[in-house]
Amino acid sequence: AFREAKDELFRNRLNYSGLSISSAADPARTTNGELLSSFDLKTLHQAFAAGKAAESSRLLQVFLRKAAADPAITIQGIHRDLHKILDIAASELKGIGAAHPSLFDPRAIAVILDAEQLRLFLDQLAEALGHYGASLGVSESVHTIREVVQFMDEHYFEDVSLIDVATRFHMDPSYLSKLFKTVTNENFIEYLTRKRMEKACELLGGSDRKINEIAELTGYENQRYFSQVFKKFTGRTPSEYREHHAPGT
Repeated sequence: AFREAKDELFRNRLNYSGLSISSAADPARTTNGELLSSFDLKTLHQAFAAGKAAESSRLLQVFLRKAAADPAITIQGIHRDLHKILDIAASELKGIGAAHPSLFDPRAIAVILDAEQLRLFLDQLAEALGHYGASLGVSESVHTIREVVQFMDEHYFEDVSLIDVATRFHMDPSYLSKLFKTVTNENFIEYLTRKRMEKACELLGGSDRKINEIAELTGYENQRYFSQVFKKFTGRTPSEYREHHAPGT
């Protein structure tokens, strides 16, 4: 009986002047729609994964405005969306649940019955996200970029892009680009090109492989483009470099 009463209660609209429990059929009270689309969830996922507290807070405020503007959204629908948001936060921000147990306790959502309580909850969540981001510090960022660099060192000869790497490490591409530059003092493409060119120099000076083979081994399918990049990097064409560094010269 309690569960049935609670279910009826949660079918009330969020933006409602007075809560009630009734068995009467009311289409407005049985709408269990949710506000977060798959795109919204993906955007939140990226913001949380990238540790972007300001962007996460903005997205939570957008969610709040959508809830306030939707006269048909139910308490139940809001609860479902909030559980999804907390699931994303818990999966991407390791330890945030332990640091803020009151927010991640299922009962914290169960007591949200109107728009004002929703606002307070989202404000507290945004504050928790800000504290979490500040607690990570520079060392966590450095550790992440070291992992990215190690991956690039092992896969530089593949078709590697910034978006590919960002996806692999669950980061926003623009955030990864800025963080990579801050930590390594090189942008993503500069680092990748340098690794490729260093390997190309090694192969040109220490092997008799054909230039088109060396281009492929360092991640370039087009030999002409490889030669252009190589000359820009070293000041010599691959052939000139090989001749200059041939044994006995």
